[in-house]
Amino acid sequence: MTDPAPTFVDAVAGGDSFPVRKPDPGHLLGTLKLMNVQPGSAVMIGDSGNDVAVARAAGVPVIAVSYGYTTVPVDQLGADHVIDSFAALTATSCRNSGSANS
Repeated sequence: MTDPAPTFVDAVAGGDSFPVRKPDPGHLLGTLKLMNVQPGSAVMIGDSGNDVAVARAAGVPVIAVSYGYTTVPVDQLGADHVIDSFAALTATSCRNSGSANS
C-alpha cells in the first residue's frame, strides 16, 4: 500500500528549525510562513497535547493520531479529529478538521 501522507504533507520542521520550540506557536507559524500558507488553510497532525496546544494557539485545525507518546488518552487531547493511521487521512477530513470532533 502506498503511504498517502506525501499527498498531504507540504513541510516538516524540526525542533532546531526555528528559535522557538513547541508549545510556542511560532514554530508552526514559521513553518506556514515558509510555505506562504495562512493558518486557516492548514492542518496540523500531531500525537501529543503539545501538538494540539500549538495548533490551537496558532489558529490551525488539528488532527491527532491515536498512536504516539502521549500519556493522556488521545480522545481527551482536544483535537478536531482523531485518526488511527495516515490511510484514514483524506482531503475531506483535512478541509473539515475545524468543523467537528470525531
